[in-house]
Amino acid sequence: MDKIKVAFCGCGGRGGWLSKTAIQTGEYEVVAVCDPLFDRAEKLADELAEKQGLKPLAFADYKEMFEVAKPYCTIIACSWEDHVKIAVDAMKRGILVGMEVGGAYNEQE
Repeated sequence: MDKIKVAFCGCGGRGGWLSKTAIQTGEYEVVAVCDPLFDRAEKLADELAEKQGLKPLAFADYKEMFEVAKPYCTIIACSWEDHVKIAVDAMKRGILVGMEVGGAYNEQE
């Protein structure tokens, strides 16, 4: 069975834990990680490489990550204020979205 190619937005505590958990299921291949603090993305990519045998691409910009890595789905685990914006951008590209918190930050969203 082919693994699901997933990209993670947010490489802090939540994104790091969720990405490692995804790998442990054996059903996902983390193809890319993104964090505006690029050293976080690089660090997580190195950690995931040890666990899955393939180093995910690391990005500081999620739009670039979506264009280059072309994941099947993305898990959004960054600051809450950015969840909706990133989710909408992903869905416009045909990328399935999972969010680790509720979708809207306010009633307008």
